[in-house]
Amino acid sequence: MVKTVRDGRRAPELASAHWALGETSFRRLDVNPQSVAWRLETGTGAYLLKRHRPGATAASLALQAQATAALAEGGFALTPPPVAAADGSVYLDCEGALHTLTRFVDADQRFDWTQPAWTDAHRRAAGAALASLHNCGQAVAAGLPALPPSPYPSLSGWLAESLSAAARLQASADQGSWLAEIVAGSDLAGGRCAAACARAAGESHQRTLAHGDYHPGNVLFRKAAGSPGQPVVAAVLDLDHLHCGSPLMDLGYAAIFFCAAWEGMHAVDETAAAALIAGYLEGCADGSLADRLASLPLNEALRPHIELACLLCLYWLIDRYIEGISCGQQSAAAGLIGPIEHIWRTMSSIPYNPD
Repeated sequence: MVKTVRDGRRAPELASAHWALGETSFRRLDVNPQSVAWRLETGTGAYLLKRHRPGATAASLALQAQATAALAEGGFALTPPPVAAADGSVYLDCEGALHTLTRFVDADQRFDWTQPAWTDAHRRAAGAALASLHNCGQAVAAGLPALPPSPYPSLSGWLAESLSAAARLQASADQGSWLAEIVAGSDLAGGRCAAACARAAGESHQRTLAHGDYHPGNVLFRKAAGSPGQPVVAAVLDLDHLHCGSPLMDLGYAAIFFCAAWEGMHAVDETAAAALIAGYLEGCADGSLADRLASLPLNEALRPHIELACLLCLYWLIDRYIEGISCGQQSAAAGLIGPIEHIWRTMSSIPYNPD
């Protein structure tokens, strides 16, 4: 059930009334430019109020709540469930967006995921938590037929459309021609993307509930009790991109963000990735998948998934570039040009073998 409110109060004030939190103080959190969230302090503890991005629907958020509850029942309790109000409503519609309320998770300060400072201990813990999610997620995926499919099979078409639209906008804004160059002379939006999808789809391992956006900003750590230097995962956040798909897709995506600087993207540090993989294997109950990962060289096992994850990031960045230009936010859009161009040029330098 979704509660819709339209009046002059701000979202945290509306949330406090909707969820009957009593006297509440709040502050906006500096998460990232695409996310809006507040910390609400109340007499019964701290809460996180999150404004979901455009495109979120009552149905998709209800599915997230179902998946979170099912994961907790299966033993994966790292994703905080949404709080239900007295009238049974779980989501609040105000200020033109859907909002959810969860308990605030106290953790060490987040790292800046664009300038990673992760240790191998962090990577190992993150890998183990992802394996735990996938282990529980196999049964959850089987019990939730409404889960969306993997986005990767559609990526070629999405990327081609976004590149063409962005190139037209760039030309009209007189900002150079490198996007048009991608469209004219690159295989990223066509054969390369389709080939990587085909290689990934040909693998026979079990499908599971995939997180879809497993990066450092969505994983919170705290120090292990009695072992100050040993981090443990305190929470796994943001199931906005959950789907039924390949566990290796999640792992390849995580390898980019936990094991390479943002400016490198595809250039995964194999030593760092080994810690992520080791943690994943330690937490992986699926013997066939563990055996497959253990027996294959990192490049052979994860390369098509890392490649697809880079292409997905390219698509997201270009989509945000288009949104910024279309909304007149020229400076925000211009800030995305560097990462977009960098991913394209560095990926273009990787030898391409469609077989």
